[in-house]
Amino acid sequence: MPLVSLAGGELKADGESRYVGYYDAEHDLVCFAPSGSKLGNLAEGDVVGADSMPRHQIGDTRHHVVSYSPLATSRYREYSPAEDGANPRDFTRSGEPVTVHVPASARPVAPSIRYVLPTFGWERVTSGNQVRSVRTGGGLRVYLDRPWWSSGVGELLGVTLSYSGAPEPDREEWKAFITQWGQDPIWQTAALADFPATYNFPDATATESGLPLDPGPASSAYLLPRQVDVAGHEVHYDSNRKLYYCDLTVDCNEATYAPFIRLALARYQPHALVNAKLSRVVLADFAQLTPERALMVTSDPYVPGVVRAVVSGPSPRGPLPHVGYPHGFGGGPGRPTKITVDVQVRDTAMNSDLAWSARPTSPSHRRPGRAPTMPTSSCGPGQCAIPAATLSKPDGIGCSSPRRSCTKPTGRSDKASSSELGSSTPRPCRSTSHFSPRPPTP
Repeated sequence: MPLVSLAGGELKADGESRYVGYYDAEHDLVCFAPSGSKLGNLAEGDVVGADSMPRHQIGDTRHHVVSYSPLATSRYREYSPAEDGANPRDFTRSGEPVTVHVPASARPVAPSIRYVLPTFGWERVTSGNQVRSVRTGGGLRVYLDRPWWSSGVGELLGVTLSYSGAPEPDREEWKAFITQWGQDPIWQTAALADFPATYNFPDATATESGLPLDPGPASSAYLLPRQVDVAGHEVHYDSNRKLYYCDLTVDCNEATYAPFIRLALARYQPHALVNAKLSRVVLADFAQLTPERALMVTSDPYVPGVVRAVVSGPSPRGPLPHVGYPHGFGGGPGRPTKITVDVQVRDTAMNSDLAWSARPTSPSHRRPGRAPTMPTSSCGPGQCAIPAATLSKPDGIGCSSPRRSCTKPTGRSDKASSSELGSSTPRPCRSTSHFSPRPPTP
């Protein structure tokens, strides 16, 4: 980049019609700056009148993160000795690198969704003779076909939502573009908001509002592209399944029992031009969100072999079942669910989920939980006696609530969380399709 004049001003490179730099003659500096930039901190400093910076041709439309490091040398190098004694002289000076995001300029390719599965989070606290295990619900894992990163680094899986800056949309007209949810019609439970919003997705790493969709599917009623809000989530690779996946959590902010949700998904590139941030929207299958469950197991130090279990979490208010309680406990069904507690022990000769097997408990000491008073949470206390032969086993005892029988008209059942005595290691679920917990490991 030769200096055509020692007078200050914009510089041009050979064969270039545009300015590639600005020469500050007073300070003998070459700078790169956009139009309107003022050099120095003084009021009389030079002002760049036109864009004066080199152009880096990337060669594609993807998002790139480029680090530029300045390296300067002296024009008087030839007048100085090349060596300082036995050491060669260094005539260069380097500056701090600058990281630049080159935005994507083309929309990403639409994602290819394989399937959606429910997921769980586990928390466990052990204190003395009490173990508390919490299974957090509302998790979903979306599996995606390869490849990913069609718009470059930083590409996320975006959940498209109704635009918060516009009136409530028509469900039928917008069903192909935004995420919608609804209550399970079988249960009487707390009401949901009309549409989910970005704050209902706490795992999102980036959110934006009012992004335009691909104008291709816009109907004649929309002169401008449809606008949506988006909650972006990171995508990871599963080397076992050879698929990409995305984990997200849906927080209803209400004690709604097992609502359904249909995700509207798109590739989302936060570092892109506004009209190139979202791909075409793709709808996932309907998924049912699992409720949170907390299990507290307490052993009585004064009565060996007797444990007390309490299960709590969101529950439906109806319909009420027609179930009679055995042994005279309770005056009749007060809630639409009932809790069953089973005791399991692990065969140490096996290293598998199949190593866990049920052990009988004393029927005279097992009792059903009573109906809770809270309208949106279930709390089923009960106790059972453990045989002495089971207590003598050195490998430990697992206490779980593997099935919550629900007298729905369809006869479906859901599963509750699990816990154990003598361990604090949480385990994931055994079968996500049936919401079955994995037996705990001592």
